[in-house]
Amino acid sequence: MLIATAVSGGLMSLVHNSAGRIGKDQYGLFTALLDTLLLLSIPAGGVQGVFAQMSASAVTESQRRDLRAAVFGVLRASLGLGAVLGVVLVLGQGGLMRAWKSDGTAILWMTLATAMTWLWSPVFAGVLQGRQDFFWLGNLSMMSGFSRLTAVTLAVVVGGSMATGAMAGVLAGSLITLVIAAWVLRGVLCGEGGGVFDLVGWVKRLLPMTFGLAAGSVMLSFDTPFMRGALDSANLGAMDLYAAAGRIGRALVMFTMPMSLVLFPRVARSAATGEDTGVLRLALGATLGTGLMAALACTLMPELPLRILYAGQPGFLRASPLVPWFAWSMLPLTAAYTLVNSLVARGRFAAVPWLVAVALGYVAALFLQRAHLGRVPPMEAFRQVLLTLGFFSTLLLAVAAFFSMRPAPR
Repeated sequence: MLIATAVSGGLMSLVHNSAGRIGKDQYGLFTALLDTLLLLSIPAGGVQGVFAQMSASAVTESQRRDLRAAVFGVLRASLGLGAVLGVVLVLGQGGLMRAWKSDGTAILWMTLATAMTWLWSPVFAGVLQGRQDFFWLGNLSMMSGFSRLTAVTLAVVVGGSMATGAMAGVLAGSLITLVIAAWVLRGVLCGEGGGVFDLVGWVKRLLPMTFGLAAGSVMLSFDTPFMRGALDSANLGAMDLYAAAGRIGRALVMFTMPMSLVLFPRVARSAATGEDTGVLRLALGATLGTGLMAALACTLMPELPLRILYAGQPGFLRASPLVPWFAWSMLPLTAAYTLVNSLVARGRFAAVPWLVAVALGYVAALFLQRAHLGRVPPMEAFRQVLLTLGFFSTLLLAVAAFFSMRPAPR
């Protein structure tokens, strides 16, 4: 999974080398919508977690039939959700265009369609994760990166498209990965029917897991769309620099994600069987170790990742002062993700309200600073936002660590 994530992360990063050529302000719009997609797909983390938990604990034929029924039930429900979101977009597209400072609706529809694929993919990924089929889970991750890179490059470099074309490339890459995932799990999807899908019970499992995992997603993704709305039109060009440095900081978190992916089904299995395991200590040590080394490298050589990621585009090197700020602000999130995944895999949801409170506090703190951020120079505003992010990331880690150290309920 580490190798697969490194390869996938490298391919996803190269997407920004192509997307960075779409012109002034268009790249900032593209990255803001990508981070908004992460926020829209917050339920996806809970969906993948529930299916990983169900798949890991499906030890009888009856449980496997129930798992199959749940897969189809959730796919149908997500189609209904997509229809509702489509109506909302039709009614509110004017306001959304003004909020994003976009002059077209096509990119909004591309974003919505991509969000729907990001809600379906976790269903398949969760089943693979629960079965501990990390071979295909890793391969799908690499295929996702390759297909997105290919589609975006063709749209932007060959086709000369702007932000809308780049988002169309993201959508195409997501669809390709979704089709391959369905083919890999054809045995599960086409197996014997007769299972029972308890929608109410499934939602009861989904909600605490979704909210628990959502806190980290908000910390990871909210700053970019927020900053795009906070800056006035004259300073929007600086968002390209913030977006470029942000790709480096978020890559640090994404690189350590495999620890949580491998940890989750093992912990869920342990909770179902009563078997004790020391996998959490191993995952946490590896996560902190790799994250710390990456943050130190970003501090000592901040221009290096920008030179690699945006080769041939020297203008992005002006973002190098922000790279260490992003790296250290994101570092606590790497460990927090590992601890939160362990808590929800064990069904210990007492921490969820406190994790959500930290995320809401972070959002509120940013909005309280919004008027001030619009009056100061962009680079100063960026550093202030990153200080806020670093403080609340550390607080999130402290909350997760506190509940992880508490004795398990009897």
